[in-house]
Amino acid sequence: PLLTGSIAAILLAWCGLLLRLRNESLAALSYAQAGGLGIVAAPLLGLATLPGALLGAAAAALLKPWLARSADGLIVLLLATWGLSLLLLANLPSGEHVGRMMIDGQLYFTRLEHTLGLAIGLALASILLPGLTRSIQRERLFPARPASRMQNLKIEFMLAGSLALAAASLGVMAAFALAFLPARIAFRLTSRWSHALMLALGLAAHLVAFFLALHFDQPYGPVLTLTLLIASYATTWLKTQPRQSA
Repeated sequence: PLLTGSIAAILLAWCGLLLRLRNESLAALSYAQAGGLGIVAAPLLGLATLPGALLGAAAAALLKPWLARSADGLIVLLLATWGLSLLLLANLPSGEHVGRMMIDGQLYFTRLEHTLGLAIGLALASILLPGLTRSIQRERLFPARPASRMQNLKIEFMLAGSLALAAASLGVMAAFALAFLPARIAFRLTSRWSHALMLALGLAAHLVAFFLALHFDQPYGPVLTLTLLIASYATTWLKTQPRQSA
């Protein structure tokens, strides 16, 4: 579980920086919830948890560019996946168990396939994300030269797959917190992209939350989210403090 969460923290902090760069942080929650919908639907489709999560993520990645034509498209995606998830949970024999897994996560009960899935995701991200990052930066600097449709699909599938894999282990909200809050802290403290990567604090927050949750016998997801929120507001306070002259 410690290794699984560490890999997820590194992967999601990286993805969160890209989402922040695209001004699409809400997509992290939409993709995590889409992965949750895939987890809920997996037994009905005769699939295991991880393939179900990836299937939900793939569907969301395909729909998102079309929905993004509207200003509230990401909200529509989030509400649709949330509503469908709850309807399925209400009509499944194991709905209560699966629902708690989506909310609390199952990090302490993760198996080897969760670790391998996230490790493969991190390896693919290490190969793809540098090039995709440059594509996003060019698009932001030169809006008249947007990225190709294929590049955009690669970005969506990479982000959606990463969020879905993490949601299967950490829970939907914890996965969203790891993608959103470290990037928020990093972008607040520095304007340089290289520094932002260095300041993505997901791994440190995961380690602190993991051992706090174990020591006090608490669920990991809420402890992680609150740890990140405290770190976020602490950095905000430090940023607003006047610097002392030498």
